Amino acid sequence: MHFRKALVMKMIENAGENNEIKINILDTVMMISTAWDAVPLNTIVNCFRHTGFLSSVTIQEEDHFEDEDNIPLAQLIREAYVVNTDSNVTFDDFVDVDKDLATWGELTDEDLVMNLKGLQT
Repeated sequence: MHFRKALVMKMIENAGENNEIKINILDTVMMISTAWDAVPLNTIVNCFRHTGFLSSVTIQEEDHFEDEDNIPLAQLIREAYVVNTDSNVTFDDFVDVDKDLATWGELTDEDLVMNLKGLQT
């Protein structure tokens, strides 16, 4: 949602110039970073709680991060398996939940109109 908003804002900024909108990788990374920063902590906590990852873990709502993250990825994955022992969802299932999800496509004008009509009903 936040990324789409940033993308639309970029399109609006360039609309008056009558030029093709060019978004490079840096623009994309910056928009993704801004979008991620806009996601409230409660949203993330609720997602993890809904999946069962936080059923036995208490979350403290404070922003305390160390400057450097020295925990190896393999250790984090092992710990994720331990936290999720009372659920039927494995860590791999969670990570790969959207692996078959289409993340791009070309929409026709008719597709866009149908999508907009669907949002308005």
